[in-house]
Amino acid sequence: MKMDDEEFVKIQARAIGLGLSVPRLLVESALHGDPTSVSERHALTRELIALRRQVARYLGNADQLTRIGNATGELPPEIPAAVHISNRVLTRLDDLLTTMTPPPDRSAGATAEDLAEGGYE
Repeated sequence: MKMDDEEFVKIQARAIGLGLSVPRLLVESALHGDPTSVSERHALTRELIALRRQVARYLGNADQLTRIGNATGELPPEIPAAVHISNRVLTRLDDLLTTMTPPPDRSAGATAEDLAEGGYE
């Protein structure tokens, strides 16, 4: 892609103002229109990923309670409903996350591969 020095300076200034690299600004602009909302989308993505992890941990606890219940023969009556609701929430979160642009800083959240795995943490 070719641009003159003046165009590059303007694009670079806008990218810096948004906390993005020039290539990321151009990609976001091309794919999503207004790049001003890029940081907001990325913050939402990170928040959803954190929520998904929290629900997955909750499911892990529910699984442990279920194992105890199976071992003792006394399963708390709330466990099946809680697991069902948690699975519905995880499915919805996965659906939302797959429609969003992942944050460019992969260390701050899950990558597309993490989401594709769909496993609990």
